[in-house]
Amino acid sequence: TFQVCPQFRYASLKALSKYHGGPSTGQLRAIKAAVHTEQEANRRDLKRLFGTEVRFGTVIQLKHVATGKFVTAKKNMARLERDCSMVCLADGQEGSGWVVSPTFKFS
Repeated sequence: TFQVCPQFRYASLKALSKYHGGPSTGQLRAIKAAVHTEQEANRRDLKRLFGTEVRFGTVIQLKHVATGKFVTAKKNMARLERDCSMVCLADGQEGSGWVVSPTFKFS
């Protein structure tokens, strides 16, 4: 079972993953505080948009309820279909967003 979620923000989390340490522990504290603020904003967005309809053009994320991971497109090619991207369950990241688009064009 999957939960439809709005597109979450991951900029601070990405900055934390790229942080390689250094003389300034204040910088690390600031990044961790930004991650916490970003996660709170994501929770507020989820609560605010819960139960609203999804429209064409909306960017969503699909969260696997049992694991808490998101359907994510990787930059690697799929193993069987070389023309396709690899899709897997992963922690939320930039590749976790999906645009809802119609199969047929409407006029």
